[in-house]
Amino acid sequence: MNTIFYKVLIVVLFYILTAYPQPTWEKIKTPTDFNLLKVCYLDSLHCWVAGDSGLIMFSSDQGNNWQMQNSGVSNYISDIYFLNENLGWAVAFELEGLNIRSKILKTTNGGSIWQSDNYRHLNIILTTIFFKDSLLGWIGGEPFDISYTNDGGSNWNVANIDTGNFSNFPVIKLRFSSEQYGFAVGGLVDNVGVVWRTNN
Repeated sequence: MNTIFYKVLIVVLFYILTAYPQPTWEKIKTPTDFNLLKVCYLDSLHCWVAGDSGLIMFSSDQGNNWQMQNSGVSNYISDIYFLNENLGWAVAFELEGLNIRSKILKTTNGGSIWQSDNYRHLNIILTTIFFKDSLLGWIGGEPFDISYTNDGGSNWNVANIDTGNFSNFPVIKLRFSSEQYGFAVGGLVDNVGVVWRTNN
């Protein structure tokens, strides 16, 4: 009786393990030991990762091979976003004396060349960037900042924000499903989390 039970159990386990395999994560080799903080996966082939010391890397073969890209900044990349194979943005910051100067990086050739522009305000660390199309985009940062552009990032306008109790908390991530509808999240560590939304 026990041998029949064990044989049935082995057959059932074998069936479960082969018919319903568990997803696995495979560590892949990259050409850096720097801390990698952000990822933007465009499709099944094209992927950018960013991290410490202004590092940006690109893969066009699902991560089998990586190309280092020169971002032109030396501090960590806070966020990276690509709209298509050529057009992408990233945000970072640099120290200027006693001040912090955020940078908005843009590429029109898949990251072969990154152009860097200073953000208009000092002492704001930009943490997130998102573009709906080649012209319409948003950024967020800390201390609190949400701004938008209608011209691909040449000019940034401050968004009108609810002036409630949590209106000045840092914005950590934002995303839009259309030109009108978007969400942003943020808050303070171990204190309070905040979700903002817009429909215009």
